[in-house]
Amino acid sequence: MAVRRLDDLAGTGRYAVPLYLALIAAGLTGNYFKFSILNVDFIFGSIFAMLALQFFGPGRGILAAGIISGYTYLAWNHPYAMITMTAEAAVVGFLVNRRKINLLTADTLYWLVIGIALGFFCFTVIADLPASNALFLMTKQATNGIANALIARLIFTVYAFHSRSSHIAYREIISDLLAFFVLATTLILLITQGRTDLAATDRYIRDRLTRDSRRVVDSMEVWVADRKSVIVNLAEMAASRSPQEMQPFL
Repeated sequence: MAVRRLDDLAGTGRYAVPLYLALIAAGLTGNYFKFSILNVDFIFGSIFAMLALQFFGPGRGILAAGIISGYTYLAWNHPYAMITMTAEAAVVGFLVNRRKINLLTADTLYWLVIGIALGFFCFTVIADLPASNALFLMTKQATNGIANALIARLIFTVYAFHSRSSHIAYREIISDLLAFFVLATTLILLITQGRTDLAATDRYIRDRLTRDSRRVVDSMEVWVADRKSVIVNLAEMAASRSPQEMQPFL
């Protein structure tokens, strides 16, 4: 895979700084406008961090990833996502440039070998979360990261194809497209099933609350009827008795 700097791709460095800043701004925006499924947030900022990595190389790519992922500290009140996402850019940049591994494979290797373990350690040892919760969060984050890396690679492929400034192997394009269709199908099924399960859970809770409410109302009506009959009897007795005679009954 050829990952080349912007001045090599465009033939000039005139637009390097505006593009770099635009990618960071887009990444922060992608993290702000998250997509939630069953209280799990999927964010899109690392798409633009991976684009910065491909356009500008590892140094500025890692810096962009750190800035973009910094928003998660404000949104989630912990720095662990920032750590794993910045490390993602560093490891992927190393594997792509030094080991000549394509970006999607490098990103997948990072999450399977380093990312999940690193995040699991942070959540369980430092944050003292239950292991099941930490594993669920890291599985979500790994899926999110791999999907974002795939989208970033496809965007860069389209740019390279139209600008004819970088050669990308046909085999990599085919594998990325296949991965995209598989991942897109999986995410669509996950979203659909998640919403179905959420709707079913919501209906179950509503039905349960309705039954409990009716049971409480019936009990209250019986209680009020019993007290009402006693008060009516006392009122009838009070109509024909003096206060002194009513005292024992009261």
